[in-house]
Order: sequence, then C-alpha cells, then structure tokens
Amino acid sequence: MVAHAPRWDEVLPSLVNYIGCDVVVTHNAGFDIGVIRYACILDEIAWPSMRFLCTLVLARRALRLPCYRLPFVTEALGFELAHHHDR
Repeated sequence: MVAHAPRWDEVLPSLVNYIGCDVVVTHNAGFDIGVIRYACILDEIAWPSMRFLCTLVLARRALRLPCYRLPFVTEALGFELAHHHDR
C-alpha cells in the first residue's frame, strides 16, 4: 500500500505542521513513537517535538477489561471499531 508513497522526510514537515501545538492521541503511543523515531533515524532527520497521550495507558487505568486492544476498548466504551488499521 505504501510502495510508491513519499519518503518520511517529505511527509514529516506537513504532518508536524498539521499537528501544530495539539497533543497526538494514540492507542499504544510507545509503538507509534518508536516508529516515528526510527523513521527519523533512517532519513537522518531530527526528531520533531510532539506531545503524546496514550489511550492504552488511560484504558488500563480506567477500565477493567480482559484485553486492552483498541477494538475491545472502544466496544467497552460503546463504539464499534472495524478495520481500524485500514483508515
């Protein structure tokens, strides 16, 4: 799906501009931060300043669930999340 996509160094400036001063909210932020850092290392660019909020950490603190994968968390909160990695 990304074979012909632009390289990270071409995408990052517009992404950082889009985020601005907002907080990036993600489920399992540790993974996402690692991917961003690795992409920056590969393209030899500086790590951008971003603030993250991890919904996985919040869910573990606020909910008692047998599983904290995103579809289970959203279902417990009354939302259905199908094909969340395809969006």
